[in-house]
Amino acid sequence: MGTKIEPGTWTVTRTSRGAPDAADVVQDSKALGSSIATSGPVTLLVAHTESGLRSFMVAPRDGSRSGVLASNLGAVVGARVEPTSMLDLSRACYGRLVARASDQPASENQSGADPAKVAAAFGRGGLPPGCWVAVTLRKPSGTELRRARRWFKHRLAGRVTHYSSGSEVLIASISAGGPDDDAVRSALQMTASVIPGFDVDTRVARLSGRTPLSLSGAVLSAAGAGVPVAVSGAWWPWLLAGVPGFGLAVAAASGLVRSAHERQDSLARDGISPVPKKRHRPPSGPRQQIVRRDGSGRAGRAGEYPLHPHAFLVTPAMMAGIASPYHGSGAAASATAVLDLPPALRTADGPLLGYAGEVPVRISDADRWSGFAVFGIPGTGKSNIITNLFAYDLLRRRSDAYPRPMIAFETKGEGARTYLQWLAATGTSALYCELLDGTRPSISMMPDGDVIDRSNFVVSAMVYAYGDGVGPQSKDTLSIVFPAALSVTDEIAAAAGLPVGKSWMWHADVLLGGRGDEAAVALASGLASAAQRSKDAQLADIVSRLGYLFGEKVTPSQRRTLQQAPRSKVAELAKMEVWFDPRRPRVDMETILARGDVVVINTGSPLRGGSPPDSETSNAIQAMLMYRYWHAVRSSCSGWREQGRRQGVYADELSMLAGASPEVVAAVRDQGRSYGVEPTFGCQYPDQLHPLVRATVSGYSTMVWLRQDADEIIRQAVTDVNKLGAEYSTADIAGLEPYHGILRTVVEGRVQAPFPLRFAKFDQATFAAVQGFPNARLR
Repeated sequence: MGTKIEPGTWTVTRTSRGAPDAADVVQDSKALGSSIATSGPVTLLVAHTESGLRSFMVAPRDGSRSGVLASNLGAVVGARVEPTSMLDLSRACYGRLVARASDQPASENQSGADPAKVAAAFGRGGLPPGCWVAVTLRKPSGTELRRARRWFKHRLAGRVTHYSSGSEVLIASISAGGPDDDAVRSALQMTASVIPGFDVDTRVARLSGRTPLSLSGAVLSAAGAGVPVAVSGAWWPWLLAGVPGFGLAVAAASGLVRSAHERQDSLARDGISPVPKKRHRPPSGPRQQIVRRDGSGRAGRAGEYPLHPHAFLVTPAMMAGIASPYHGSGAAASATAVLDLPPALRTADGPLLGYAGEVPVRISDADRWSGFAVFGIPGTGKSNIITNLFAYDLLRRRSDAYPRPMIAFETKGEGARTYLQWLAATGTSALYCELLDGTRPSISMMPDGDVIDRSNFVVSAMVYAYGDGVGPQSKDTLSIVFPAALSVTDEIAAAAGLPVGKSWMWHADVLLGGRGDEAAVALASGLASAAQRSKDAQLADIVSRLGYLFGEKVTPSQRRTLQQAPRSKVAELAKMEVWFDPRRPRVDMETILARGDVVVINTGSPLRGGSPPDSETSNAIQAMLMYRYWHAVRSSCSGWREQGRRQGVYADELSMLAGASPEVVAAVRDQGRSYGVEPTFGCQYPDQLHPLVRATVSGYSTMVWLRQDADEIIRQAVTDVNKLGAEYSTADIAGLEPYHGILRTVVEGRVQAPFPLRFAKFDQATFAAVQGFPNARLR
């Protein structure tokens, strides 16, 4: 007896070269047919899974033969064919195509067969969600071939050259599984309609018999088979006497004989489709009509279908499209090529991001220090990914030896609400800051120090936020104005005839002429009087420097010229007086880091409703806060990583945090590790970022590409994911569905092959358990 060869499964994925020319398919498929004939039964399969349309081959795992088979299939459909894990095809309902002979043969043939067109039909909605279609192929016997050719020849009567006369023909069975009978019927009918040159009428047969017979059913079956059944007394001898009917019925009742549905279900759990059956009873053959001159003769007949009703004579070119991965951009679900999930991503110790098919995908928590970035146009799920990671870290920080600071920068009111919902669900105490809500704390824009140091810091932060918008002239003027503005007291303001209780930013705007030249001169005079009264040497120096703008020889026209360059930027910031208001509670970044606080900073729309702030101003404030954060990290968090301390910073609009200068974001990546910083950033388009920031982010250990719609950015994405030899195409990026993306990441310092996945939208009630925190209760 020979050794049984177990079946193996191969995944069929697209390459950047695309589908082959249809003109070459018939010729190239001859080698595939030869491989199938020598390898044993081979199944070509397409399945509509949660991650989209996926194509497979199931064949004997037989060393070099299976390798040749995979190579030949790849050549026909223009794809990579690589081993993968065994499939579970079990579904609620099954069906198969059954031959229904017709006297009207089709006139088309397999010439010009294009597998990609068959695949595109599945992608346009021809394969309902949850369904699969499988074609199992084997070599025909000599008897099957003679019968089939005779039958086809009679039907065609010399009208066309038919594929049945070729040398590479095979026998096929076509089956499907799905969530309900209607879906299975639809999938099979569509399949029969798109197979090129398919020349047999068919019907769909449902595989029934899902419930085994009970013993009472067996008795009824026996009675129906002609077995006498007694209603009382010693009835079993009577049943035994009817051996044929009774034996079959009892076998069914006991599970020894399984229904068609049960047999298919058993095979499907192992990813196997039934091998085409052989017809045992010879069919009645076709016969030509004979009409003699005298009117005598005989009637013609088409003859019975020559093969088993579940079997069809086909060529590999006709059937290759079942396994073609080129489902097109019109796929009912993501048609992105699905690569095998790297094994390390099945066992990584970090957050669960989503699913590759049905398999959970995790990234490495230990590698988060090297950065997480996601690019995607609006509506593709970018914010969902960022907030899910934030929620995971809220759970993880519960077991940290040191309190873990977490700072989330948000530019949309709805995004801020999501952060707050996760904070409430996890029971985490947090600081919520909102740009336009004066009842909540704000963040100090300056570190501690004297007015000169604090002034210089604000100037640098503005240069970071505005870039060339704060040039050398502006910097010089601001370095004079800010120390003076920081020195204004309510007493000085009142003496100058100005409102009291205003912020230093408001006073800076006054000194720059934002409230008119008269107000600017009055405030400068008030500062000079205060310096004379107090004998404060530093204040006297600040007032002396104000002479650059308010000296006796400076005319109003000259003053306006000097004030003009920085005035517009300070005026914008001064509009946000509610943020700078000295009466508002304020927290500095150093305190947040030292205490390990969780902070959400919303510079966008207020949660309570109302008009959003000016976008340019709120973006500038957010960038200045990022600059402030990094300054606090450098001064407060030295050696954190060596101590096992961690901190997270989150934003789904990195372009706003990055400001106009690349230094801070680049430093967070290059130097942040030693400070325990783990950045988690999102951005719509890479081109929104400074080239150095873009280059920095592309080096993050984890990168997610969601759908993009600009040609150049799509090409950048393809270049990024193909760096290690993958073969994704521009269609893979452009065709991504919402919440689907391509991920590349690092696990334990080892780069993993990029692969596509469906990102999860988690239910808060089950989030902790799904993420591996079964004892964490969420509210």
